[in-house]
Amino acid sequence: MEVYLSFLGCKVNDYEVEALKASFLKLGHKVVEYVKEAKLIIVNTCDVTEVAKNKSLKTLRSLHKLNPEAKCVAMGCIVEDLKEEIFTKLPFLSAAIGTRGRKEVLKIAQNTPLEPRLVLNDKTSRTYEELGHIASFKGHVRAYVKSSDGCDKFCTYCIIPYVRGRMRIRKREDIILEIGELLNHGIKEIVLTGIDTVAYLDELGDLVSLLKDILVTYPNLYRLRLSSVELSTLSDEFIALLKNDRRLCRYLHLSLQSGCDRILKLMRRHYDKEAFLKRVKKVKEEVSDVSFATDIIVGFPSESDEEFIETLNFIKEVNFFKVHVFPYSERNGTYAQKFLKDDVSKEKKKERVHALLDVEKSLRENILSKMLGKEVEILIESKDNKNDIYYGMSDNYIMLGVKDAHIGDIVKTKITQKDIDFNVKVRF
Repeated sequence: MEVYLSFLGCKVNDYEVEALKASFLKLGHKVVEYVKEAKLIIVNTCDVTEVAKNKSLKTLRSLHKLNPEAKCVAMGCIVEDLKEEIFTKLPFLSAAIGTRGRKEVLKIAQNTPLEPRLVLNDKTSRTYEELGHIASFKGHVRAYVKSSDGCDKFCTYCIIPYVRGRMRIRKREDIILEIGELLNHGIKEIVLTGIDTVAYLDELGDLVSLLKDILVTYPNLYRLRLSSVELSTLSDEFIALLKNDRRLCRYLHLSLQSGCDRILKLMRRHYDKEAFLKRVKKVKEEVSDVSFATDIIVGFPSESDEEFIETLNFIKEVNFFKVHVFPYSERNGTYAQKFLKDDVSKEKKKERVHALLDVEKSLRENILSKMLGKEVEILIESKDNKNDIYYGMSDNYIMLGVKDAHIGDIVKTKITQKDIDFNVKVRF
């Protein structure tokens, strides 16, 4: 059967689609690039915000409209959120599969009836669902590898633990074997990802021990990148590993969410500003060229203008390289939706988003300007055929363009003003 696969949202969703693609190909099915060629359409959805949820629904409707004869399956987080209601919103669906039992979709491709049409996750399960190893990733030189699923933190604004379920750890041997298969097929950078990547803990140790195992097992691995970190990740042991093994990327996506202690407490984040800043400074003192990115929610219930300014000032103090900004939106079933009033207007949230992005742009431009003329090493990932320029990323997430290269090359180049202008204008 011809299968069209699509996803919205996070790196985990991207990985899951690649794993399903590998399973379909092993069974002899054909994965197609164009939806009109498909007999089966599968969309791995995102539900992290109301905007993401609506975008997922819109995508499914659009794909069905383009090819109404194909079977259509919704998969992932919005299925867990909407449950049976998804068939009211999308009556054309052949099935809806949540964040577990994804291999059930293979039965549809084999024309085996799927019962029931709605497959939901057992949110209490602690068993990781292995989708099978992948050996390639969209023809790229960078690949995501999933290390865990679910989350136990239950931040008050977040729906993810309710739709993904409790923390489930992937077997270390499966992670390491999959990385080996990817390296054998030309992948040069591995991005370790999960819903709560940093909470990895098995009988052999924690995340740092997993990172060490990967780096020792594969001395030929060019780069190992973490999709995200938490404050608890930044232990002295982790900082020492980051300092001493250049293969571990010096770009850390460290979620902050707010720069106001009162709001952090309402969010049920397990740190305050002082602790956050102390560990960031420790990393910067020990590791050269490290850069930090973060996530911020603006307009959280009861956030005042003064508290937003406090967040702005803290962003400047930490000196983040990138800031991903999200206006707060109620998520059904969360503590914040049940017990906190969404009392910041949409207009106010929009103003705060733009104000924060203006600060981020200024910070990034300043950081890059200090690197002008510096030589960095990049991994070539893509080509702009129109301008005949090859683009690659440094380990601390600076995109640079060069001539006369090939995808997969490792190139040393100097940062120019043109590169700075490009990185300030474009968000990755």
